[in-house]
Amino acid sequence: MTAMAEKVLGAALELTPRERADLAEKIVASIEVDMDPEIEAAQLDEVARRQQQVGSGTVELIPGDEVMRQARDMAKR
Repeated sequence: MTAMAEKVLGAALELTPRERADLAEKIVASIEVDMDPEIEAAQLDEVARRQQQVGSGTVELIPGDEVMRQARDMAKR
């Protein structure tokens, strides 16, 4: 990592979690410019499929804190 990148990272780590998330989102968006159209179409199809499943009650959503608890439990094994 360059010195400039280290400096930016240090400053970023001083931000609040929400500010870091917003910054990360913008950084990721800035590098996703050349996404393959087929991949993008497949992602959008998957989002639509999952929205339909949630809307119809075919799948049950799990609260994020429960998912994290289960992940922590799995990691301990």
